[in-house]
Formats: sequence, C-alpha cells, structure tokens
Amino acid sequence: MATIKDVARKAEVSTATVSAVINDSAYVSPELRARVLAAVRDLSYAPSLAARNLKRGRSQLIALVVADLANPFFSRVVWAAEAAVAAWGYSLLIFNSDEKPEVERRILARVRTLSCDGVILVPVGDSTEHLQNDPDGKPIPTVLFGRTVADDRSDTVTIDNISAGRQATEYLLDLGHTRLGTVTGPLHVTTGRGRLDGMLAAMRSRGLTLESRYIRSGEFREDAAYSVARS
Repeated sequence: MATIKDVARKAEVSTATVSAVINDSAYVSPELRARVLAAVRDLSYAPSLAARNLKRGRSQLIALVVADLANPFFSRVVWAAEAAVAAWGYSLLIFNSDEKPEVERRILARVRTLSCDGVILVPVGDSTEHLQNDPDGKPIPTVLFGRTVADDRSDTVTIDNISAGRQATEYLLDLGHTRLGTVTGPLHVTTGRGRLDGMLAAMRSRGLTLESRYIRSGEFREDAAYSVARS
C-alpha cells in the first residue's frame, strides 16, 4: 500500500506539499499540484482517515447507543441516524445496551476510549455519570434520545410521555371502557413511568382507579408483553 512518502518521492516534492494538495490546506502551484495528483492516481494512494483525524483532533465518529436492537423502533432510529451522520461526512458506531444498565456502563466506557465526536444515547439508567469527558478531558457532546435521566444537562429529543399515556387512556374511556389494564415498560425509565403516570391521571380525572393487578411489566419486549398479557 502506497504511503505519502511514496507519493512525494514519485512527484519529486516534499510530503508537506503532498499533504497541502490532498487537504487543500495551502497554495501549491498548478504544476506541482498536477504532479502530485498524477502520483496519487498512479500509486492508487488513499490517505489514512485515522491519521488525518488524529491530526485534526477529531475522529468523525458518532456513537449511537440504543436500548434494544431487536426492537423495530430502534432499527428505524439506526437507519435514520446513519443517513444523517453520513450527510455530514461522519460514521456511526452502533451499540446495544439490551436494556441493561451494567452493559450500558461498559459501552460508555468504551465510547470514551474511542474519542467519539459525539454520542446519541437511549439511556437505560442514570448513565450520564459514566460519560463525562474524553481521554483528553474534553466533554463529549451527548444527546439523549427518547428518554431522560435525573439531574442531567444533556440535550434531549423525546415526547411528553405523560401526555401520551393520558391521551391513550382518555380514548378508551371515551369509548365507554372503564375496566382497563396496561402492559408497561420498565418503570425506572422515563418512558415506562411517564406513560403509566399519564394513564393513572386520566383515570383519576374520571373518578376511576386502576387496579394494581392489571398493571404488568412487559419490559418493552414483545415476548415479555405477550406472556404477561396472557397470564
């Protein structure tokens, strides 16, 4: 595999001149530029992206940590995120925490060592304490997606889960149903807790009570939800 030194030798210029041409970082005369580009073409030289990014202090990597890749919702999130980062010339690293806080902690420790330029995180616990700075001590830009955590200052993209739970419940109540049940997600995450709180609020506003035996945890997994719904 050709190196920048091989290109410089063939074009009879310095490696600094080759770098200036490839990165368009300084003026190079048309004659020298043509010689360098010809050498690059003849040698099939491909600059090392890792080396270039190391010099710039950037990795051009965005980490996406989702809660459950088997969930079709998160598969769509990955698809959309990949298209978005590619449009900006970045690459996406995908991690699956499997709804386990201990797995999430290991992933975030790994993300720090990779010097990612940013993180999109679907939190499964109070995880921001584990993701603060990169190895050089610089804060890692982080966006929480779908869920929030307590005392966090990161930007968040999510919905109003309490309102969503309330609206879904009011729809059933408006149809005349009063004996309701729910299969929740994990109640230690804001999506599961918020939707249940919204449901309880809607029923209280109609003078109704949700019996505890009709509250079952489906863990945001299809097989678990199916099992508890039949039990």
